[in-house]
Amino acid sequence: METLVDLGIRMDALGLDYFIPDKDEVPGEWLPEEFRDGYVVYAIGGQHATKKLPVNRMIDLCDKINKPLILLEGRKILKRR
Repeated sequence: METLVDLGIRMDALGLDYFIPDKDEVPGEWLPEEFRDGYVVYAIGGQHATKKLPVNRMIDLCDKINKPLILLEGRKILKRR
């Protein structure tokens, strides 16, 4: 983080903020009914094998998530309800 000080960037320990631009926001009614009370997005892709969970571990993890789940992998979107 010291290398970023000259750019005015500092560690605030508040996590990463990402804001969707207003032009890209969609009404909640566009979501399927079962997704309106919350859902989890899991990006399963990675360029390097060391950044990917083995398939059996991914399945175990997904089985433990008690919400609608959206899996992202590359350019594909897979939904599980």
